[in-house]
Amino acid sequence: GDHRDLPSFPTRRSSDLVYCVTTGIAGAALGRYVFGAFGVRSPLARGFALGTAAHGIGTARAFQESEEAGAFAGLAMGLHGLLAALAVPTAVAFFRSL
Repeated sequence: GDHRDLPSFPTRRSSDLVYCVTTGIAGAALGRYVFGAFGVRSPLARGFALGTAAHGIGTARAFQESEEAGAFAGLAMGLHGLLAALAVPTAVAFFRSL
């Protein structure tokens, strides 16, 4: 088969991609300074914040800091994806019912 056998999905605006990548790069580049300014030293907190806010790029950056921070970043990114997959359809259904 080819691509015509796949189900069709609505295309996303290219700006969505730009925002996502920009957020990841900014979080990975600036996270160290923000954590320093606020005195965040815990690998758990640093990793969880980078994984949630800066996505995959932030997770890669967290692994550069330490394995522990990277592990928590990966956990955070996975939990964020799971929560979004469960919460967004529920929220959309709720708001459509209003």
